Amino acid sequence: MLRTLIAALLFALLPVPACAQDTTAGSAECADAMTTLDMRRCFSTANVRADSAMADTFRAARDRSGVAAALDSAQARWERFRDAQCEAEGARYEGGTLQPVAVLTCRLGLTRARVRYLENLFGRPED
Repeated sequence: MLRTLIAALLFALLPVPACAQDTTAGSAECADAMTTLDMRRCFSTANVRADSAMADTFRAARDRSGVAAALDSAQARWERFRDAQCEAEGARYEGGTLQPVAVLTCRLGLTRARVRYLENLFGRPED
């Protein structure tokens, strides 16, 4: 019962931006996390992996784009957007234990969506 409640809560916290975002990946990945501390740890680890994938994908996109300066500017602006959007989503839970979880799930979803977007435009890093 508690596990179902936590899963339902996580799905409710996931952001749904206009771009096609995989909102179930982070939840499934951290489905075994039963406390907010476990959720924070799990989503933090997932964010580290997503940030690494983003860095690899961005480097490859930058090298292939032919417009590195423009892409650098777009990426910096996108990162500011992501951080502001996720802080806004977390603000709904201001002072609660789920605030960091909301921020982390938002950040994870948007980062993964950005990786897919860059891959669609410029190809995967290993291509």
